[in-house]
Amino acid sequence: MKYAFIHQHRQAFSTQRMCAVLGVARSGYYALRQRGGKPSPRRRQQAITDQRVAEAFEHGKGRQGKRMKNRSTTGFVAFYQ
Repeated sequence: MKYAFIHQHRQAFSTQRMCAVLGVARSGYYALRQRGGKPSPRRRQQAITDQRVAEAFEHGKGRQGKRMKNRSTTGFVAFYQ
């Protein structure tokens, strides 16, 4: 959202000043531009992880209780402590 604002107003204000005012790193803005506006690899992986956790939660009928969801090499497994 902040990076979109910077991109829209880059002709009116300096990128350096907008990044400072908005509290974001210039390197982050330029990295986003270089990726063509696509999310970073870490953010894409996090989205996949979030989806798997949501599916595991839904599979458990929306209850967690003592059941813990843990990431393993094969995906998510449920186990009890």
